[in-house]
Amino acid sequence: PPGPMPLLLIGNVLSIDTKEPWLTFTQWHAAYGDLVFVRILDQEAVVINFQHVAEALLDKRSRIYSDRPYLATV
Repeated sequence: PPGPMPLLLIGNVLSIDTKEPWLTFTQWHAAYGDLVFVRILDQEAVVINFQHVAEALLDKRSRIYSDRPYLATV
């Protein structure tokens, strides 16, 4: 999915308002659509901005998309 251009190493972490992150997600929804791909530090994430899309992906297709994120430890 489309999304904002990440910065090297830190991704989109500086683009997200820490006090009101939903406002950032709302702006991204207007610019990129219902699904937005973001990179926060070394984690990749998909922001789902529409309830109908979230239900379709997470409820009806949960077997395809359910997984635990890979967390690298040093």
